[in-house]
Amino acid sequence: MKSNRRAFLIWNGTKQEIKEIVTALRDKSWDVVYCVGEEDDGENDIPDVIFHRRADAVEIVPPKGIDHSQFPPVGEDIIGKLYEAESVLMTMMNRKVRAKTVDEKKHFYYEMLRYWHGIFNEYKPEVLILWAYPHNVSNFVVYSLAELFGIKIVFFFETWLSDRILVYHDYRQPSLALKQILQSNKEGNFTIDDLSRDIKEYYEPHRNRTQALIPPYVTKQQQLFPFRKRMLIRLEMIAQSIKDFSIFFKLFQFVRKFFATNPRREYQRLVSQIDRTKKFVYVPLHRQPEGSTSPMGGIFTDQILMIEILSASLPPGWVVYVKENIFQWSKGWHESNFPEYNDARYKGYYQKIAKLKNVQLVPAYTDSNYLTDNSSAIGIVSGRAGLEAVLRGKPALVFGHAWYTDAPGAFKIDNVEMCSKILKDIDENKISVTEDDATRFLASFDQVSFHGHIQPMSARMSLLTKAESTENIISALIKELDII
Repeated sequence: MKSNRRAFLIWNGTKQEIKEIVTALRDKSWDVVYCVGEEDDGENDIPDVIFHRRADAVEIVPPKGIDHSQFPPVGEDIIGKLYEAESVLMTMMNRKVRAKTVDEKKHFYYEMLRYWHGIFNEYKPEVLILWAYPHNVSNFVVYSLAELFGIKIVFFFETWLSDRILVYHDYRQPSLALKQILQSNKEGNFTIDDLSRDIKEYYEPHRNRTQALIPPYVTKQQQLFPFRKRMLIRLEMIAQSIKDFSIFFKLFQFVRKFFATNPRREYQRLVSQIDRTKKFVYVPLHRQPEGSTSPMGGIFTDQILMIEILSASLPPGWVVYVKENIFQWSKGWHESNFPEYNDARYKGYYQKIAKLKNVQLVPAYTDSNYLTDNSSAIGIVSGRAGLEAVLRGKPALVFGHAWYTDAPGAFKIDNVEMCSKILKDIDENKISVTEDDATRFLASFDQVSFHGHIQPMSARMSLLTKAESTENIISALIKELDII
């Protein structure tokens, strides 16, 4: 009897959801032999599956039953083929890896390679399934080794255009299915009425320029934490601090930080007002450290490099307006202990930008609608601001690996030569982004994406129940595995 094929699964969901995926795959002759997951109730109650808690995987703490002490260290034959991955990981480690020096980070990476290389050799999977693109250190190492060994990769990309998801195989390349359908629809004529209701509702406000350019996760966060609730939380924190006698230390820390140099003050000291008479490229900075720049930015996780290329590529009389993401300075957004400075926004970061030729920092609370709608183009690493620009008729210069890179009006930029050519064509009115272009792209996207949600924030934007979403995800996954 032919044995089932082997799969590794990395999933951000409940144990029940993982069980459903494992069962569905087993029915299709795929055995999940190793799973990295978020939830761990202390019981490995998924038969024949090694369950590795994500928090342990990040720290290279093996699950029960795995003795990795006999795994041999990796050498030049492995490390030498993964220099690109190593470069990405050095910036990815800015987020939640305790190692401080580059040497510490490198050795931590080598230890992680050793563990996962041993696991791959032991269990020999044919496919790696991930819930999203690999944006933590452990997942990225697993992904990189799978690529090196020629193991098939399937993961899901939550676009945050409604609750639509695309199936991916390579984070550096846009969806193959979307690319193919765009080619098929190249000569097609589509109207807004051809779009599904959710995509039409997303597009119409951009089409009519009535949509405030506020990311959906910001809107949802504001709904979850209105002013009154935020004040109650702060009052509770103050009361607790009085109760445990930490109030005096916290007051001292607050006063010290209030008068100390910090990124916000450095930025505010360097901002200039907008000159409405000039053509400009608008650059909204990504919050960092985040997956949208590492790994999705590639080398342009260094956003200053992107701005330097734009500065060197400008047509005569043009300027670049750079606006910081206001959540870069917010401790409470993702990280509870986000420092005043970090590896992504080091001291002097904004000074480097402000010194560039024809580049200006603008106030962080400048209206994004105005900047996008009055720009001649937008420069972006990979964020949704690039797609929003295209939908509003503005070319997007995309430096990273955005899912919408194949959209008409989006241009993948790698260097000064490419950037100069595109900006020159824009300046000479040789490039335009029409409503027909936007509608054709959305109609194509409509045909190859599906409804679902994986992250809690995505669930708040969806009308699907968790069970309905899981059913859609499993269906899409099995469809992909059937062609492997």
